[in-house]
Amino acid sequence: MDEMTQKILVCFLVFSSMGWVLLFTGISSRLSKRRREISETDRTEGVIAEYVRHETPAKGRPHVTWRPMIEFTAYGQQIRKEYENTLDPEKHPAGETVEVVFDPNQPASFHLAMDTAYQNGGSTVMRVGLIWILASAAITFCLAFFVGGWRPDFRAAERDLRRLASGSGKPAATAPVTGAENSFEYRVKSDLEAEITGYYGNDEKLVIPALIGGRVVSGFSGTPFARTLFLKDLTVPGTVRTIPMLSFGASVNLQKVTLKDGVRGIGSKAFYNSRGLTDVTLPASLTAVADDAFPEGCAAVFHVPAGSAAEEYCRKKGFRTEVSGDSGTEV
Repeated sequence: MDEMTQKILVCFLVFSSMGWVLLFTGISSRLSKRRREISETDRTEGVIAEYVRHETPAKGRPHVTWRPMIEFTAYGQQIRKEYENTLDPEKHPAGETVEVVFDPNQPASFHLAMDTAYQNGGSTVMRVGLIWILASAAITFCLAFFVGGWRPDFRAAERDLRRLASGSGKPAATAPVTGAENSFEYRVKSDLEAEITGYYGNDEKLVIPALIGGRVVSGFSGTPFARTLFLKDLTVPGTVRTIPMLSFGASVNLQKVTLKDGVRGIGSKAFYNSRGLTDVTLPASLTAVADDAFPEGCAAVFHVPAGSAAEEYCRKKGFRTEVSGDSGTEV
């Protein structure tokens, strides 16, 4: 289990803790009710003798409830006891005859046959607990997906399910399809190449590795850099062929970008929200740059090789440039 998944589970448990308490409280109440139903096997008529007023302190007006005092006779024994649940005095006035269900061995342990609160004991609490738990799961998923940049690896799950269905509990003998190294997660494309699928660091200066898991980093998959809010200085190795659309859309504090020689393309809105850019280095290998890859009116100085497609792009966009005779830098 990776670090991000562990954090998601911890958040879910924290958010849902009250729901679990309510759920188990409801279950306990239902079990207690069931035990009483087994023991309360006799019935008789009783009467509501009077109501006892209970007042609970609250802000403003106190909360008032009424519990009936029940009188009945069981095996010659006169019982007079305050009932555990409340009733509405207007619907069930004093003097009303009620049916009492009691334990023959303990007549003082009883409930009223008409009491819906007793019949539904624990059900409402259980429903509230389940709703709380489901809501916690939804909130946790939204936070992880939209804020944390977490993406479930459905392919890995599908692979595990197929392996279990085939009866093989052992991992495949081939190289792993996914992996993690430092703050990066990656997906293996071949024996030689891998794609970065996740980044969970908070560095202000980030150098994307050219090698990961013993393989060359050839690109990105999905939105691995959706959590780079604090990133200020970025270096992309020349092994990465193309920077996909919206790759660094969350990097609003980015100031410096260095693309090493070997990078060939930059997708739409890749750095569109990085309005604080001051220094950008583009390599001679760059051949395709989306018109909206960088913010309009970007004030950064673009360092580009003379006669390169990068220089032509910057001239077209009206960006400030520093042209050098160097054809690029090494990876």
